[in-house]
Amino acid sequence: MAPQTGTNSVDISKMLVVNSSGEVATVGVRSGSGKQRLVVALMLLLILAAAALVRALNLGYPTLFMDEYDHVYAAQSILKTGKPELPSGYQYTRALPYTLLVAASFKLFGVSEASARVPSVIFGVLMVLGAFLLGAYFHNAYTGLLAAFLTAFLPLTVGWSRECRMYSMFAFLYALLVLCFYKGFEPEGKADVPKHSLKSVDFRWLIGAGVLLALAYSVQMLAGLFLFGVAAYCAMMFVFLWAKQGFKAAAASKYSAVLLLGLASFAVLASTPMLGKFWKLSQECPPYARWKARMYSFYLPVLFDSKFHWLALLGAGILSARGRKGIYFLAVFITRFCSTALCWRGNPKIHTLSVHIILGFYIGWGGLGFQNGWHRESSF
Repeated sequence: MAPQTGTNSVDISKMLVVNSSGEVATVGVRSGSGKQRLVVALMLLLILAAAALVRALNLGYPTLFMDEYDHVYAAQSILKTGKPELPSGYQYTRALPYTLLVAASFKLFGVSEASARVPSVIFGVLMVLGAFLLGAYFHNAYTGLLAAFLTAFLPLTVGWSRECRMYSMFAFLYALLVLCFYKGFEPEGKADVPKHSLKSVDFRWLIGAGVLLALAYSVQMLAGLFLFGVAAYCAMMFVFLWAKQGFKAAAASKYSAVLLLGLASFAVLASTPMLGKFWKLSQECPPYARWKARMYSFYLPVLFDSKFHWLALLGAGILSARGRKGIYFLAVFITRFCSTALCWRGNPKIHTLSVHIILGFYIGWGGLGFQNGWHRESSF
C-alpha cells in the first residue's frame, strides 16, 4: 500500500524522519506536514506562556530566603564597586554569571525581590524549551511537548524558577549540553563514514558542547559530573562494538579514544589539588542536613514519588532498546543520579533539578513509546 502523503493523519511520528536503525534524524517534520508543525509550534508556545505565567505571578512574594541574599548583596556590590562582595567583605564568586544577570536586572528594574528573581524566571522558561528540544530530537515532537509540559508544572521546577538562585540557569545549560554533545559525537548524515569512527565526529557541535560545559561549570560545579556520563556511554559502546566487530575495531573507535583521553585527564587532575578540593567540598554538610547524610536512597522519593513514576520506568525500559540514543540517555541519567546520591554528603533536593528535565523526557517516552513503536539499532 502506498504511504499517505496528506496531512490528515494526527500521528506526527509518521511524519518524522526516522531511519531503519531507529534513529530520529531530525526534530522537524517532512515537508508535507505543515499542519502538524503548526500545531506543535502553537502547543509549545502555549506551554511556554503558561510556564512564564506560573513562574512570574506574584514574583515578589514570599520575601527572600537566606541563600538568595548571596546573589542580591553581590549584585548590588557589582553595581556600586564592580566587585561581587558581601557585606562581610567576602567576594562571592560562586555562579558569577548568574550574579551578573541579577545585577543587570537590578539596573533595569530597580532593586526588589521580584527583580532579583527575574533571571531565574527567564531560565525557568528556557528550561521548558530545553526539555522540548531533548524530547523532540531523541524521540519526536509529541514526546518533547509532554516533557515540556511536565517541566513547566512540576513543583520543583516551578519553585526553583522563582528563587534568586542559579539552579534554573544550570538546568537549562545542562539540557543543552546533553543535546549538543550527542549531536557532535554521534552526528547524522555521514552515511559514508562508519559510526564508530573518529571521522564521523562533528567537532563544531563538540566545541559548542565544550563552551556549554565551561559555562555550566562556572554556574554549578555539578556540571563536571556530565563527563562521567560520557565515560559510561563510551565504555558501554566500546564493549558492544568489541562483542560485535572484535577488539581491534573497538580499540580503533572514537569510544576508545575518549576513554583514553578521559583516563589521561583524570590522572593529570589527580596530581593537582583540584580533585581533593572537589571531594572536600562534596563532603561538606551543614548541621541541619546531617540527618540525611549518607542516606543513599534519599533522592528516590524525590524523583519517583509521583503518579508518573511508572511511566518514567516504562520510558527507561523502552529507551534501553533504542541503540545509541537510548544508551547515551541512560548513561547520562544514571551516572548523574548515582554520583549525586553517593558522593554528595548533604543530599540537597535541588541537585536533582537538572535531572528532572531528563525524568520528564522518560515520562514522555513511556507515555508515547507504544504509540509509535520502537526499534533496536541494526548495528553499532
